[in-house]
Amino acid sequence: MLSCWPALQFSFAPQHHTNPGTALYKTMVFMGLLLLGCTLSISAAPLQKSTSLDDLELSYGVDRTTLQLDEQLTFTLTVIVPENINVRFEAVADTLGPFSVVARYPSGPTALADGRNRWQRRYLLAPTDT
Repeated sequence: MLSCWPALQFSFAPQHHTNPGTALYKTMVFMGLLLLGCTLSISAAPLQKSTSLDDLELSYGVDRTTLQLDEQLTFTLTVIVPENINVRFEAVADTLGPFSVVARYPSGPTALADGRNRWQRRYLLAPTDT
């Protein structure tokens, strides 16, 4: 059994019509976030990952190569989807595994030249005292 922090959750909602690929998008994003959660609970090594499926892109990463107990890191999650898809990020708890959430920075949707929208969330994280 994996012991990772709960995955960040969000959902996709078509604006004008039902998109049959939505369930596949949700599954892909969930698996990526679950993998990231497992990685972050092991170490705070630098991590930049990206994956795509059809017209959906998911990227996530942390900005630090090492982390001391008195330092913080930034975790960034970016989702790029067709303009007719809304992304809803669920609320994030005050802790994510071994990290405290110090600040949250949402942005999006931002229109891109290719007709898609970029949604992004940045989280400033600090190690919890154990």
